[in-house]
Amino acid sequence: MELKNQYQMRVRKNVSDTYLADANENDIGLQFSDVKEINNFTVNLPSIQAVLDETSKLDQLKGYEIISIILIDQDNYEHLGSDFNWENHA
Repeated sequence: MELKNQYQMRVRKNVSDTYLADANENDIGLQFSDVKEINNFTVNLPSIQAVLDETSKLDQLKGYEIISIILIDQDNYEHLGSDFNWENHA
C-alpha cells in the first residue's frame, strides 16, 4: 500500500481581462492594473512530484500558476495560512 500525504496547493490565475471588461461595460470607473484569482486545493498523493504530475493533467487548472505546495503537517502549520481549518484535516 502506497503512503499518501495531504498537500495544500495554492494556484493563481490572471483574470484582469475579465475585470477590465466588466468595469468598462458597466462604466464603474475603476482602474485595475492586475487582478489575480487565488484558489487552494487539498490533494492526497504520495509526494510533491506526484502532485505536480497529476495536477498538470487537469484541464480545470489550465491557465493557473502554482504558488505553493505545502505538506499538511502540524510541524509547518504557520505556512498553511491563518484561514486553514485543522478540524477538516485531523
